[in-house]
Amino acid sequence: MVQTRSAAKIINPGPVDDDGNGVLQTQNDTVKPPADDGALPPAKKRRREGEQAPKKSRRRKSGNIFQLNLDVLYVIFASMRPLNLLNLARTCKSFRGILMVKSSAFVWKAALRQVDGLPDCPDDSSEPAYTNLVFHARCHVCAGSPDASNYS
Repeated sequence: MVQTRSAAKIINPGPVDDDGNGVLQTQNDTVKPPADDGALPPAKKRRREGEQAPKKSRRRKSGNIFQLNLDVLYVIFASMRPLNLLNLARTCKSFRGILMVKSSAFVWKAALRQVDGLPDCPDDSSEPAYTNLVFHARCHVCAGSPDASNYS
């Protein structure tokens, strides 16, 4: 039979003698069992042989670069090469949030202007997508290496 918490309460049916603390218990009061002063904490579970301790996740805190003014960051970003800028945008959520919005298109245009002989970005594509198409070394259909012989 399963014993619930409410059934585990010890209810005193009447007033209890004064134990020197001056508290009388009524019928609705619960009495806790006496604490065992010599009780030990439960033993820790042993790991099996070959089993490693669970790894704690380490999240790095954002560095001081995000404390810079956005104007300073935009100047730094505009001086980068397009592929480096694309890789930086893929680094973390903070850089992605700064670089992958339409308001930062001028940064991508400035980076693309640094490449001689590169045609302008088409109207139906964004600057990051155009940078990925031109400079990334993977096939955009199958995501394989460019030397893949199977183009199905």
